Amino acid sequence: MGASKETKPATAGKNEFLEIADEMEKEQSAIAPTTPPGGELMAPSKRVWLDPSDQITETERVIPYSKLTQSTSRAFKEDRTAEIGEIISSLGINYGTWIEIIPLWFKRQAALFNKQRQRECFSLDAVTGSEYGECVKCPHYYEKWRKDEKGNRIPPECSKIMTFPAIIVRSENFPDGTLERLGKLGVVAMQFTTTSEPVGKQIASIASAFSEPYYASVWKLWSKDKTTNGNTYRVYLAQQVGPVPEDVMVKCEGLVHEWSKVKLQVGVDDESAGAASGGGGSQPEDFV
Repeated sequence: MGASKETKPATAGKNEFLEIADEMEKEQSAIAPTTPPGGELMAPSKRVWLDPSDQITETERVIPYSKLTQSTSRAFKEDRTAEIGEIISSLGINYGTWIEIIPLWFKRQAALFNKQRQRECFSLDAVTGSEYGECVKCPHYYEKWRKDEKGNRIPPECSKIMTFPAIIVRSENFPDGTLERLGKLGVVAMQFTTTSEPVGKQIASIASAFSEPYYASVWKLWSKDKTTNGNTYRVYLAQQVGPVPEDVMVKCEGLVHEWSKVKLQVGVDDESAGAASGGGGSQPEDFV
């Protein structure tokens, strides 16, 4: 029996087409605009899409802040868009009762509410207030504790806010997130104040102790009930769940470079607003 001849599959035309397509893709990539630092985290694909939009400016960019839903929150009482203990953003995204984040950097802020739960003064840097000037000289200074006639400590009227702009890796309502899909949920400012401030201190202390950037660790956040003076509200809890791979840290560093130029908003949860009036509180929906 003679040796059979090797036959080529009838795909020569298809292979030739793919080669041409590859060349076209290379040419297109050569003229594609440069991806900004950290931009690869947000990019859904490598294809260059037609977009005649104006270039966005720094004043047109915003980092939304997180809010932990309380029994007095408008999202729970009126809008019915969130349940107590769920974490939502100021843009209305409901992440569920837990989230995993990679903090990017730390920023200290402050806010003062009056007895009517209206914001009376705020500070974007916890150094200079919008109404009372230099924070350390203000009678409401957030680090100035007082004592009553019986010697009991009285907390400051102004609330210090520990803000951590962060990438949300995954959450209860977005469970399919992975490190490879970082940035799909955007950058959100996680804010810890009053009785949730220990969580902010915990995150800051770990990074400081090991001389690591904040984006070296993944943190899981959830909440529990806490009762003070007969008022029950939710407070954050946190746990470090693991290290961030070095290649992802490089991308996070790019995000810090890109987003740290954006002015952070001052948004405080219901607990802080209610502290001024001695109780539950009502979320002030306006922000800087």
